[in-house]
Amino acid sequence: MRGALAAVVLLVACSPSAVAPPAVTPVETSSTTTTTTLALAGVDAAAGVGDRMFPALGNEGYDVVSYDITLVFDATLTSVEGVVTIEAVAALPLRSFTVDLVGYIVESVEVDGTNAEHARGPRDMRITPAVAIPPGETFTVDIHYHGRPTPVTLTEFPFPTGWQIGQVGSAFLFSQPDGASGIFPLNDHPRDRADVTLTVSVPAPLVVVSGGEPAPVVDRDGLRIHSFEIPNVAPYLIPLAIGDFAPVEVGGVTTWMGNGAPLPDGFERQGEILRRLEADLGPYPFAASGAVVVDSDFPAALETQTLATYTTTSAAWGTPVVAHELAHQWFGNEIALGQWDDIWLNEGFATFMTWRWIEHDRGRGAYEAEVARAWEAMAASDLGPPDDPPGQNLFDPSVYQRGGLALAALREFVGDRQFFEFLRSYVAEFSGSTVTTETFLTFVLIVLGPDAEDLVIDWVREPDMPSYPLG
Repeated sequence: MRGALAAVVLLVACSPSAVAPPAVTPVETSSTTTTTTLALAGVDAAAGVGDRMFPALGNEGYDVVSYDITLVFDATLTSVEGVVTIEAVAALPLRSFTVDLVGYIVESVEVDGTNAEHARGPRDMRITPAVAIPPGETFTVDIHYHGRPTPVTLTEFPFPTGWQIGQVGSAFLFSQPDGASGIFPLNDHPRDRADVTLTVSVPAPLVVVSGGEPAPVVDRDGLRIHSFEIPNVAPYLIPLAIGDFAPVEVGGVTTWMGNGAPLPDGFERQGEILRRLEADLGPYPFAASGAVVVDSDFPAALETQTLATYTTTSAAWGTPVVAHELAHQWFGNEIALGQWDDIWLNEGFATFMTWRWIEHDRGRGAYEAEVARAWEAMAASDLGPPDDPPGQNLFDPSVYQRGGLALAALREFVGDRQFFEFLRSYVAEFSGSTVTTETFLTFVLIVLGPDAEDLVIDWVREPDMPSYPLG
């Protein structure tokens, strides 16, 4: 994500696992008390997947395979009816489990076609099926709900997440990190990616824009029905924008512009930027690539999967923001986070690749100037290392700038040929999977050796700012 939320310019992951063994519920038999029928009795899977920064997000008891999401909006986009089918695999013997859901009135919940009890909390909803679900078993959850789409405000964030309202009759999503819970019920953590079928009905002439593979639009009873298939996506990266959008295609990349606005300066170069990134990182990881620009003064952009979301404010930042969000399609989208406090693996990499684009576009001197500005800003600050952002601040400048500097220093240390071979190897090795800082450091150690690992540790974990990274 890129946003103007700090003094420094901001060119603004595995399945859930049990955090601790579940409590065993003894079951009386005719002869003794035993625990052998645990799978039948089940456990109440605790909320949270063990994330260090956002401990309340997600649930450890299951792994989502797919979401089928149907949303029907009114003409003013102030009311929505939703139906969601979750297909999941139990990781524990489930007597009950939670889904993340903020707001809305829940009308009904079924597990495997049978009514299930449900109880709401401010962050999530606990579901108790009629029969406990054995571990390893696939099950489905159907949830019907309705209400007013509103942003989520339950974290220490500088702005609400989830639903955002554009300036001229439009709505769009900025769901990082927990805003998806204000859109539909889910297991809301990036380590639990899933296939998504998204069907959104709006009154004509409104247009719905999303990512992945779109189906033909159907007009029925005054509604315009849009459907999309988005494979293997983290919930916060699902793109969705509703409004007066029209497509503009340049260089094989489609940008959806709101309210008849012209293509922003630099956006005609998206195809060129994509090819430059592929030269450094390997093939683009998805079947589609595009952008949507929403009429809003919200000062940020988000790397929603296959269709980056910009506002009119952030789109005015030109090719650097485009390079940043496109780099995220590799770092953050194709390679996902295992823990939110490892966010530098997304933002530091995207920041470095933005500098790399600037090098390609304006020359080596421009790249060195970006590195120097970042180092001077970090050296003059009292910010900590990027692998330990304070509180719940994903947008701490160190995450971006010092994270990017770690890669610039590694490039200087091993040389261009070995560094970019390493980057391509890293992408190929972890494509489609989840990483943590430990994962990355181990890969550095194996591929580049202990001195390179020590260098990266100095940049991302040590409190003292390392010396200037360029020779």
